[in-house]
Amino acid sequence: MEAMENDERGYWGGTTEEQRNKMRGKKPRSRVPATCGTESAYRRHKAKKEEPCDKCRRAYNDLARQRMAHKRARDASGRR
Repeated sequence: MEAMENDERGYWGGTTEEQRNKMRGKKPRSRVPATCGTESAYRRHKAKKEEPCDKCRRAYNDLARQRMAHKRARDASGRR
């Protein structure tokens, strides 16, 4: 409990951040879902077993193309 009173960082007897915040009286962090049109939102759709929207699918495909082009350029140069 001394660590809590002094707002020290580190391990507090095996408690999680959520447990420490509850003991301090802090509200839990709220997570904001990723905005559609990003790769993160595409992954969110997939994790929820939803069909990704057009904006998310386009963002995911654009990034996949960029990664593939980068990989091809790297492979062509003989670097690994």
